[in-house]
Amino acid sequence: MVKSVAFLLLISVVSGCDQDDNGANVVPSPAPTHLAAVPEAPAAPEVEPTERLPWPVRGEPPVDIPGWQGKTKIKAPGSWKDSDGVVPGEAGLHHAYKDSRCTEADPAMQPIAEACYVFSRDNNGTPEQSPLWLIETNPAKDECHEHRGGEGHPDVFDCDAFCKGSADADRNAYSSGKCVKALAEGVWSARCECESAPAA
Repeated sequence: MVKSVAFLLLISVVSGCDQDDNGANVVPSPAPTHLAAVPEAPAAPEVEPTERLPWPVRGEPPVDIPGWQGKTKIKAPGSWKDSDGVVPGEAGLHHAYKDSRCTEADPAMQPIAEACYVFSRDNNGTPEQSPLWLIETNPAKDECHEHRGGEGHPDVFDCDAFCKGSADADRNAYSSGKCVKALAEGVWSARCECESAPAA
């Protein structure tokens, strides 16, 4: 029977949550199942996820890519490789391995797909909600790594800011961007889609 990876979003700044053995706040409900891709995806989901995730934490080492908002946490123990590295414009997957050197893939574990999500927080008493931001798995492409403590730390990107801070192959600036669903190895993942500025 195929095992499923139980994902649990954790965030260190969430109030009103249970605490783990180390005193860290933990969101008690499982992460949305969109983070765990199905092996086959005949059609893209028609409805955007309705879950609101805790605001990304910026205390982690920053990523020098436009639009970076911080990091979130997922509970996904074991050893993993990322298919694309930190490339917001490309849809990627996180693949599980049975050993710490990533020499034997674990076909019983579903890959972790990148995804578009809305994040929310209380900003000085005022509820604040992000647009759809991209959850971008890391680190570098095909780098074997262990999720220490059973947690992964994917990056979060504002696709509009990413695109406006980037340029196309002809070095023309993009005018806007958004997070969209996209296939990666036949599985639904997500990426930033950039729009070029209209020709003058």
